[in-house]
Amino acid sequence: MYDLVAGRLKEIFKEVPRKGPNFGKAIAHLIEAQNVGEEKMSVPRLSEMTGLSQSYLYNVMRGVIKEPAYEKLRRIADAFQIGYFDFLLQAFEASDGNFFTADFAGKAIIEYPQHGFKIQSLTPPGAGIRDFFVGIMTIAPLRELKKWRFRDNSTIFVYVLLGRIEITYGQRTKEFVAGGSVYFDGAVEHRFKNLDNDEAKLFLVTRPSLH
Repeated sequence: MYDLVAGRLKEIFKEVPRKGPNFGKAIAHLIEAQNVGEEKMSVPRLSEMTGLSQSYLYNVMRGVIKEPAYEKLRRIADAFQIGYFDFLLQAFEASDGNFFTADFAGKAIIEYPQHGFKIQSLTPPGAGIRDFFVGIMTIAPLRELKKWRFRDNSTIFVYVLLGRIEITYGQRTKEFVAGGSVYFDGAVEHRFKNLDNDEAKLFLVTRPSLH
């Protein structure tokens, strides 16, 4: 079922925000903020100071070159009189993908009435193994879902927001009420069951993300 949800997420979110440093934006911000002596910093001036061509610098700033060589980044950092690590931090800060926000339209709702549940995604599909998925799962009254299994080396976290549920994990079964939480190895088969006559709501987190 995790693969099914992941597939729907990919259909909804056509573009996943790019993570990692954005050196182009960082350079643009530094040029705008800094002067060198009495001379205002500019791309031509930065080219003179680093020995890098203006076309190369413009390509970095436009995102054509996303991962410049370390030695060239050091030259750029030196020109701005900052350490390479500080330059790297500014590049991470400048990347929109590292500070992703989702408005109401970005909180996709995926419904599976035939399976007895729906999930509201609060995050986009992940871009790497360090990412995680956060969503709210709603289970229909008195519905026992099919067995689920996520990938190897994965972790599932569940917090019960509303209702009373039963989680079967391998051969173990445990009941949870609102306010209860559990995390477990997602590679072990598990099953969710709503024990009440009303909908149950779970706060669901997976790591890595559903991608």
